[in-house]
Amino acid sequence: MSGLNISKKVRASTVAGLGLLCANIAQADTALTAGVILEKMSAEDRFTYYTGIIHGLAYARFRKDSIANDNQKDQRGMQCIENWFFDSGAESALLIDSALKKYPEYTVVVILNAMVKKRCGE
Repeated sequence: MSGLNISKKVRASTVAGLGLLCANIAQADTALTAGVILEKMSAEDRFTYYTGIIHGLAYARFRKDSIANDNQKDQRGMQCIENWFFDSGAESALLIDSALKKYPEYTVVVILNAMVKKRCGE
């Protein structure tokens, strides 16, 4: 099986899983802050949640960089983001968990976006 097929399956399962996870941990009056995510999700569920956010940030970076490059595909920023997260595996998840513990009042997206900008620039 090629890496591309695995990637598509991971992305599809991530999107489906995120909906279910969020539905199970949040009520209408509960913000999905880092503190809530750490308290309510298992490590495995958090990794799935992080994966979805990373894919979203990576694609947004790809679009931004490509538009800035006269609509020529520019994957460098996207690859930096994906490599940082996926190449280090459990290490990146532990680093993210540590950042969430430090800033429990912020959303995970805000924290991950800051981490990505620090690692891969804007």
